Amino acid sequence: MRGIGTAALALALVLAAGTSEAQNRQRRAKPEEPAAAGTTSAERIGDWMLRCDPPADGLPKQCEMAQILSDKEGKRDLLLIRLGYPPAESDALALIVVPLDVLLPPGLGLKVDARDPAVVPIRHCDTNGCLAPWRPTAAEVDAMKAGRELLVLLRNRDGKQFGLPVSLKGFRAAHDRLR
Repeated sequence: MRGIGTAALALALVLAAGTSEAQNRQRRAKPEEPAAAGTTSAERIGDWMLRCDPPADGLPKQCEMAQILSDKEGKRDLLLIRLGYPPAESDALALIVVPLDVLLPPGLGLKVDARDPAVVPIRHCDTNGCLAPWRPTAAEVDAMKAGRELLVLLRNRDGKQFGLPVSLKGFRAAHDRLR
């Protein structure tokens, strides 16, 4: 799972680089342990994990928030969503990773509570999953701050639609600490 390019390259690399290792770090993170100076810190806020890298090369600290959904047995990740702000940009960038075996052309539907879904194309798939970069609008971020659930709508290879519910518990508090 690698980065996405253009103006969002800096954050995309932060968001997408080493997703498997980031997932393992998030699962192992113990928020009650203080981070050593100059190391990445991780903290659980509601159902979200907030991870911040220390400042580097004169840039401010870089933070992202993430949530991983796994199957009932906890053996397979079904969805990873990461959100942050590229340096010197005011718009959020999210990366959503879903498993292989989804129908690609319709992309993903992202529905906050009862609102109409936003449609996000799937950019590409690799051996780890299918990546859908998303630039949520300020209104969409505000809806997630006020919402209870983000439903990620997909279609399996047979065309049957299903949804993966992402809890928005803690979204507002984690988002407020991103910068």
